[in-house]
Amino acid sequence: MGNHVHLLVRSQPDDLSRIMHQLCMRYAQYFNRVTGHMGHVFESRFFNQPISTDSQLLAAVRYIHLNPVKAGIAAFDAYRWSSHREYVGERVYVDADDVLELLGGVSGYRELMSNADMTYEMRLGKRTPDEDCERVARSVLDVDPRGLKALDPPLRNARLRTLHAAGLSVRQIAMLTGIGSKTVSRAMSQRA
Repeated sequence: MGNHVHLLVRSQPDDLSRIMHQLCMRYAQYFNRVTGHMGHVFESRFFNQPISTDSQLLAAVRYIHLNPVKAGIAAFDAYRWSSHREYVGERVYVDADDVLELLGGVSGYRELMSNADMTYEMRLGKRTPDEDCERVARSVLDVDPRGLKALDPPLRNARLRTLHAAGLSVRQIAMLTGIGSKTVSRAMSQRA
């Protein structure tokens, strides 16, 4: 956007201020060096809105990508600075895996972006809402989900696949178990 930027960042709450400080400081140094400008580049501190549910995540993705449309700048799929292309296959900077998994792939993302009336509940189908994850996990596992980290990898991965088969997304499993999302994703691609 001409006077602001939208970022969807996964971080620990204490890390966000440090991440934004570094990002803004480095950009300001670059901008000042290239343009000869001196002083502050940004007018005010960043604003953040924590996301805690899948519906909030999808709403944020949709809001960010439709912002150029709302501002009358360009179509969401034609805006030069949009991450839209990264969601449809041209991966360079954005890790869109959690969103695409939640939506059932690129076709689900395209549907989210093109259907103004689509709601979270209509799209997710069999996915488990975040607030039900622990209940679902305890119903299909014979151990506490937080204890999976301590298991041997083959046994742990089998249980991670069980959670996924029960309707939990990679992001939800990682959040529930404390196991990194990349490890969970690798477990999904392995066979018992």
